[in-house]
Amino acid sequence: MKIIFTTHDLAQGGSEYALIHEVNGMTRRGHEVFVFPMLKNQHNELQSELKIKTDHFLPFYFASFLDLKEMVKLIRWLRKNKPDAVVSGSLFSTMIFKVAKIFAPRFNFIVRESNILIRHGFFNKLFNRATQRQIDQFYTNCEAVRKDLICQIYIPGEKISVIRNGIDSVYFNIPKHNRGDVFKLLNVGSMSTIQKGQDYLIQAIKIIKDNFPGINCELILVGNGRRQKILEELVKKLGIGKYVKFLGRRSPPYSEADLLVFPSLWEGMPNAVLEAMAAGLPVIATPVGGIPEVVRDGLSGVIVPPKDAHAIANATWRLFKNPQILIFLAQEAKKIVSSREFTWDDHVDKLEILIENIN
Repeated sequence: MKIIFTTHDLAQGGSEYALIHEVNGMTRRGHEVFVFPMLKNQHNELQSELKIKTDHFLPFYFASFLDLKEMVKLIRWLRKNKPDAVVSGSLFSTMIFKVAKIFAPRFNFIVRESNILIRHGFFNKLFNRATQRQIDQFYTNCEAVRKDLICQIYIPGEKISVIRNGIDSVYFNIPKHNRGDVFKLLNVGSMSTIQKGQDYLIQAIKIIKDNFPGINCELILVGNGRRQKILEELVKKLGIGKYVKFLGRRSPPYSEADLLVFPSLWEGMPNAVLEAMAAGLPVIATPVGGIPEVVRDGLSGVIVPPKDAHAIANATWRLFKNPQILIFLAQEAKKIVSSREFTWDDHVDKLEILIENIN
């Protein structure tokens, strides 16, 4: 098959890493695969990880949704090359290909939705409802997003498949961390919006320092974004600078942490949670999106309410005081994500079948 994978860009992120695995997996299976980034002036840091022909990476770089010149260029390419399928992984690229399909309707259109639709505005939801018939099939990384598409966009359930993200095998082989004098909390996520809830986590560190003097803890934040300075100012205002480290964008140091704390306000199925569980790291998280499908309170992790710094602080204290519970949670978490369902081979197998079976 001739397949296009399209998204806004190839900057580092969970959805972008999933695209890399999908593209490379389909290429290994003998399909002719193209990658179309669609946004102008964006980063494509992960381009070097693609295992496709150089001329199969075709940036169109729309200046906006109304970029007529790029739209004409795209439609001409589609008419000339006649792809069998287009797989879109971002809202922007999906909107563009909905329009393109009107004028080049030969391809099957598949959309990957990896987050709940709280991030979509009212008019975007109306547009999606009005145009969802142009999409032949959807797939998501968790049941929560599938239900969200059914309830908010009114997509028939039979048009939505759940295909779990895989976990790179390297995370299952991370050396076990031995607790030292400092109890290290890790958070991994973008700081571009309020989504990941870092504000509440930082406030929780202040609560721990003021109310639980028996715990010598440190918060390690991995990620960056336009809100990083706001978070740094919050740390400074609370007077906890020596207990909080901003590491920027880098590989998460799972082997150096005692606990992953993931207090997101909305989610799909976050890769950082799956990776931490594979690495044998206990998880404190909020019950949003697909997180409760893998983090089961008291069995494979601890669930706390969103926007609740006190709950984060109390849960951290309980786990610090009960190292045997930490060990139990880590072992059970690793069992959950060790099934074939969380491998990239399984992910690509299911995606290939989905594309081939579209009528």
